[in-house]
Amino acid sequence: MRLTVSEKQIGGLLPAFLNVDAFLNITALGPGIARHLPHVRIGMPCDEAFSILNFETAQFFREGPEIRPVQLISRVGDLPLSGAAVFHEGGCLLAVRFALSEKIFADGSMDLSDFGFADTGMLSTMLIALQRAMLEESQATAIESCDTKRNAVRIVRNAQAASPAIWRMISTTCCQ
Repeated sequence: MRLTVSEKQIGGLLPAFLNVDAFLNITALGPGIARHLPHVRIGMPCDEAFSILNFETAQFFREGPEIRPVQLISRVGDLPLSGAAVFHEGGCLLAVRFALSEKIFADGSMDLSDFGFADTGMLSTMLIALQRAMLEESQATAIESCDTKRNAVRIVRNAQAASPAIWRMISTTCCQ
C-alpha cells in the first residue's frame, strides 16, 4: 500500500519531523523545528544541525528500506528528538518528536502544538507535571499553615505570660 501525504499533513501529525535526501540534506521540516530551531533551514546538511546519536552519518542509508529508531540532538540548544527513520526512494523521513525532559518543561517555550495530536507520552507527562505542581503547592500551603499555627501559639503564650501584669495594671488604674 502506498500513501501520499502532504508536508502540511505530516507537520500536523509530527510537528518536529525532518525529511532528508540521499545526501542527508534537509529537504523539509516540521513547524515545531521551524519554531524552536530557527537556525535549521531547508538545504542545509542534517549533520550540521543535528548529531545523529544512533547512526554514523556514512552508515545512515546502508540500513535499507526499513524503519529504524533514531535519536537526534540539535547542535544549537541541545534539544533532543527521538522517533523513527523511515527510508524511502528519495531519502529518509525522520518521524521524530521532541524528547520529553525537565528542561523542556522548565524552559516554558513548548506548547501542545509542538507535539502530535495523540502523543500519549506528552499527555502522561503533562499529567505528571500537573500532579507535581499540585504537590508543590500543597507542600507550600502546609508549611504556611505550620508557620501560622506557630505564630498563633506564640501569641497565646505571650498573652498568657502578660495577663497577670495586665490585670495588675488594670486594677491599679481603675481602683485609684
